[in-house]
Amino acid sequence: MIDANIIKQGNLSVSYLIAVFLALTEYPNRIKNIFNNKKINPLGIYSVNIYVDGEPKEILLDDYFPCFSDRNEHLFVKTKCNSCWSMFLEKAWAKTL
Repeated sequence: MIDANIIKQGNLSVSYLIAVFLALTEYPNRIKNIFNNKKINPLGIYSVNIYVDGEPKEILLDDYFPCFSDRNEHLFVKTKCNSCWSMFLEKAWAKTL
């Protein structure tokens, strides 16, 4: 589900990244086009295409996300449902730093 109302800021508090995600929700097809995998990968390996310093780059990701063990809650960007596109994009962004 691609909807601005489901995204919640995590502990990293990168409000500019959340603002980008919220702006992207206005164009769901653009978000869908970022992802190379269109279905769940049983190996947990995913690929996204993003621009880094103006150049297109493919970023490989796994499906592991850090959580608080006592609260069963993600540390970083969260959603109010089972949608995980924002978590993958945040992870891709972190890998470019």
